[in-house]
Amino acid sequence: MSAIKFTAQRGLSTLGDEKGVWMADTTAETLAGSELVTNGGFATDLTGWADSGSDWSQSAGVASTTGASASYLYQTVTTIANKTYIVSGSITGAIFCGAWDTAPTSALLSDSSSTRTGEFLFMFTASDSTSTISFSAGAGATLDNVSVRPAVPDLSTANNGLGVYGSITKSSVTTGADLVAYSGFSASNYLEQPYNSDLDFGTGDFNIGLWFNTTNPAVGFFDHKKTTWVAGDPRIQIQSSADGSLDCYFITNHLLTSVIVNDGIWHKVDVSRVNGIAYLYLDGALLTSISNTDNLTDMSAITRIGIQIHSSGNYTNDSNISLVRVGNGLTAAQVKNIYDKEKHLFKKHSYYTQEGIEYSLDIPLSDAPQSVDEHKTENHSWDRTQTENIFDGQDNVYNITTGLLHRTDNTYPRESEYLEFLHATRASELFTIDFYGTVASEDEPKTFVRVGNAGQLSREGNQWRRSSFKVFER
Repeated sequence: MSAIKFTAQRGLSTLGDEKGVWMADTTAETLAGSELVTNGGFATDLTGWADSGSDWSQSAGVASTTGASASYLYQTVTTIANKTYIVSGSITGAIFCGAWDTAPTSALLSDSSSTRTGEFLFMFTASDSTSTISFSAGAGATLDNVSVRPAVPDLSTANNGLGVYGSITKSSVTTGADLVAYSGFSASNYLEQPYNSDLDFGTGDFNIGLWFNTTNPAVGFFDHKKTTWVAGDPRIQIQSSADGSLDCYFITNHLLTSVIVNDGIWHKVDVSRVNGIAYLYLDGALLTSISNTDNLTDMSAITRIGIQIHSSGNYTNDSNISLVRVGNGLTAAQVKNIYDKEKHLFKKHSYYTQEGIEYSLDIPLSDAPQSVDEHKTENHSWDRTQTENIFDGQDNVYNITTGLLHRTDNTYPRESEYLEFLHATRASELFTIDFYGTVASEDEPKTFVRVGNAGQLSREGNQWRRSSFKVFER
């Protein structure tokens, strides 16, 4: 076995300025989402909550305090170790939010902001079967609508997840693929994010992109507006219409197409507004555009994925959704580039990667790598009668032949993993090979670039492959 370390050059693309990157993982499971907090609305009293200093009280449907900042209100909820949870609510005044493990001995979440007004949204990862949510406040602060529920993590630096409502199924996007899709959406099963000021786009630029697969018409993929929405309120609504065609609604107009998308094929949709022009892309290609400067800011707007927030029973049919992102406006070239880098993730037996992430692969060698010394020479002629050869360098080039690779078996290096290595090193990117070690136990890693042909796979039996490639030591 030899250990190869390299950086993924394709796969899930993140540009570093996203407001959210969700539904990008490889775990097939069923997500069950229910409210974990008791009496988070403080309708009549503080039942379910403990007060460390007897400074908290309930009045007019909110919790408030007249005590010192050392007093805190807390509640212990049931959690699952290593799972992500979303904490949300509304506050005024100087309040600090925290989450602790069972003891409590270590902080899972610590809000460093001293003063907040309005909605808040935090994430934490549980380390035990119970976690304690606490709020520390100064005199005059208020707290309301506290919620804690299982969440879909956010891979962006914003770290704002999606709350799970009802039951959501996660399963492979296609046969043998690592990446999973989220499905099972209905009026009671969906993903939702409470109000998040990061998604107040105003009249500025933004991009919303996601992959979907459906055979149903009238499907709501992404909806951002308030639950009591009426005509004229801000909204961003990406859906397929009753005839199965893709479109997107804003406040004053919408991007309407006749392209049918309920064909059971994986598609990527992007809605991008740049410099007052809104664009609708499908599979990396521009479908339509329209002038749009709607003010997309609403202090009560929520985001829901899988169904519409507000409709008359339509747009709640099931679909499969994966790799959802919200960020700054993208150019046509960026949209196409991201589509091309991610489309292989939806093919059979594909290996999931995140672009720009370094990872390792153990690849067996059929025999010891063969070193070929290549000498650089310069030829000089003297009086056209004599030629002198001058050696000015020596390159160490290795011919490498892999051992057997398996098409699907996780106990062997998979063909799809090996192909990711080839794609990640196709433009002289540096990588390391340790001929004598493994990922778990390194020995003598050296730096190489791949040269020559890409290394075609040769078949050895129905499920087995072998390949050869040449590398140059740097």
